[in-house]
Amino acid sequence: DSEELLQDQGLYRPEISVLLAYCKQMLKQQLAKELASIEEPLLQQELQQYFPDKLQQHYQRAIQHHYLAKDIVVNCLINSFVNRMGIVFPYRILEQGSISMVNTVNIYKRVCYIFSVDSLWREIEMLQTQVTGALSESLFAYIRRLIERAMNWFITVETELPSMESLDNYYQGIQDLKDILPTLQNKQLNTIIDQQVEHLIDQGVPAALALDVVSTEVMYLCLDVVWLQKQTGKTLTECAQVFFILIDLLDLLWLRDKIYQLPQKNLWQALAKRTARQEFSSISCSLALSVLQQPGTSIKDRMENWRQCFKQVIDRYLQLLAQVKAEEGIELEKITVLLKELQDIAGFGQKRQEVDSDQY
Repeated sequence: DSEELLQDQGLYRPEISVLLAYCKQMLKQQLAKELASIEEPLLQQELQQYFPDKLQQHYQRAIQHHYLAKDIVVNCLINSFVNRMGIVFPYRILEQGSISMVNTVNIYKRVCYIFSVDSLWREIEMLQTQVTGALSESLFAYIRRLIERAMNWFITVETELPSMESLDNYYQGIQDLKDILPTLQNKQLNTIIDQQVEHLIDQGVPAALALDVVSTEVMYLCLDVVWLQKQTGKTLTECAQVFFILIDLLDLLWLRDKIYQLPQKNLWQALAKRTARQEFSSISCSLALSVLQQPGTSIKDRMENWRQCFKQVIDRYLQLLAQVKAEEGIELEKITVLLKELQDIAGFGQKRQEVDSDQY
């Protein structure tokens, strides 16, 4: 009851099962009303995958014209979404993101494709009989965080749903960056990832799966890198180098983690956290973009020019960051100040570029 929730005691499994059923029913009704707007390739893909391989091979036309096709697709999409993300996240992203149910599902499926979520999820499911329940749940939690962060990124940064061609660019970009990620990250971050991977391996998780799961904490940031390449026309490696140099210089991963640790026990806290998260995503892209727009024949030259141009505001941000780290706890007020400082750095870079462009 409400007293249990207020005391953070949680719910019993039968209570959760009832909530899960009602959640799915309401979301399915909402999606069914909007199904006419769903993309045809996604609809056909979900419909085909519902049936066994042999039926797909011999009865493809019959499957496409199945009289329950829409009901099957709605069930598959909502079951996948809710079973993976729980009963709270779907409503939170619908309310806070101000997007339709069909767009929510479209973004969810795009994220699953770009990051190969389906195969990762299956590998963890197959491992459940060999490891503890707590360990398998912690592995699933990595994937849930990836999906949540990537979906929020698409809502904030890539506001127009990418076409299938752009989606393939994102997928290929993520795969390419995955191979060179250790060379982009600083030594400290690589050490942390290696320790987490070793910890999972010691508990019985296969090495390849352990690395894939732990890397998700950083991999979703590569969406920014692919976006930068699309905006600037620079190589993927150049964009990645600038982006990860900024992450290291401005300690952006620390700030990101603190934003995600903000409480959201009521509507206003949830809205404030969403705003901070959206600002962080936008600022991260803008910072890297301002560096790539600097004059120079190499990444080193552009970084140096950028730091010289905005030395004062960068130093001020780093001083404030050191003060915040030295104090106990992290509140929204501190994060707001740090985001404003980063916004100033990114904003100054954009204004300077506009002035330079006006001169020619």
